[in-house]
Amino acid sequence: TYWGLCRLLFECQTYDEALDLCVNGRNASVDMSVGDIYGGAYEKFNLPATTVASSFGKMISVSRSDVSDADIARALLIMTTQNIGLIAYLNACIYDTKRIFFVGNFLRHNKISCRTLAYAIDFWSKGQMKAHFCRHEGYLGALGAFLSNTSSSSPMAES
Repeated sequence: TYWGLCRLLFECQTYDEALDLCVNGRNASVDMSVGDIYGGAYEKFNLPATTVASSFGKMISVSRSDVSDADIARALLIMTTQNIGLIAYLNACIYDTKRIFFVGNFLRHNKISCRTLAYAIDFWSKGQMKAHFCRHEGYLGALGAFLSNTSSSSPMAES
């Protein structure tokens, strides 16, 4: 999703180009925060002023020329990552687990998303769940896909 949108919007040719683009971006130039709405933190719900309240929310009143491609790419990465984190958190609630393991090439060299996921899981679970990240994350995603397609009745499982 992230790479596809970056390729569409910024003509990035590789995932690494898309990731490099957002490194110096400021999503606060594009995203509307709790602080933008309330003038600071929203203590009643323990929301820091920097919490994203509306992804790309500032773009309704800011000119495209006032924000950089890097800012938009960073906001896009944060939005995509928060979506992944929320889906993971909700599934962890359904399956009553406290540890969530994130794998896949999306996280390769992607410290921004790892930090965002760790914070999001901790926040939504009120500290009851923890995000875990593995080395060789891309290979683990492929291994998981392989294992999910094998069953005890398959020829491969019998050997």
